[in-house]
Amino acid sequence: MSRCRLSRERPTLDGLDRYVSAAERAAEAGQWNEAATCSLDFHRGVVHLIGSDRLDRFFLITVAQLRLAFSEVPIEAEFQSQ
Repeated sequence: MSRCRLSRERPTLDGLDRYVSAAERAAEAGQWNEAATCSLDFHRGVVHLIGSDRLDRFFLITVAQLRLAFSEVPIEAEFQSQ
């Protein structure tokens, strides 16, 4: 299975479907941490399409904070499947 990894690489419109497919596969397999990572990468790609370096940097910080928040969710499956 292809795994999503947050990186400084900027996603493109053509690559967004890869994140959706990977998130769906991870959710079906009960790999909620992986599903969350793919979802965040998808959203980071959407923000990147705006074309603003400032928004890209802002969203990278937001993604890091969201990952910390997700780590505190007691039942990740319930949270991520909503």
